[in-house]
Amino acid sequence: MSDGIRHELAERTLAALQWNYAGALARAVCQITIMIVLARLLGPEPFGLVAIAWLLIGVGTLISDFGFGAALVQRAAISPDEVRYVFTVQMLLGVGYTVLVAGSADLLAYFFEQPELVPVVRALSFVFLVQAFGQTAVNLLRRDLDFKGLQLSQVLSYVLAFVLLGIPLAYLGLGV
Repeated sequence: MSDGIRHELAERTLAALQWNYAGALARAVCQITIMIVLARLLGPEPFGLVAIAWLLIGVGTLISDFGFGAALVQRAAISPDEVRYVFTVQMLLGVGYTVLVAGSADLLAYFFEQPELVPVVRALSFVFLVQAFGQTAVNLLRRDLDFKGLQLSQVLSYVLAFVLLGIPLAYLGLGV
């Protein structure tokens, strides 16, 4: 590897790292702010139900792609067929997780002794399906070290979803 290529890679890596930290900080600030607003609008019990459901969804999200995304990032070269294969597998896993979590909503509600949790878990289980649509694209952005595009899209989608949907619905009294 020549010095020019190493220097370019080092610059791209440093820029990616900076964007990654900036995006993580922006998301953290947005999440705290939005959670405070939602907690005030919903009240403690409904907000607690959402928090339990998000905890369950968060744990599932950590393992949801079985390493297929990392394989796309780390392989020296990838073909369009491999990208399609990973997308297909991630979509099938998204469907599977959605069905599994929605189907276990009664059991989770029993475990947490919160019968009101059932519809919340079932509704939020679709997060797995929605995330599956974007996982391959996210990992291709990571592969290209395009953390600017990745972080901007993640922060913007989070803020828009809650500012245009979550907070107005809570304000209108639609609850969880």
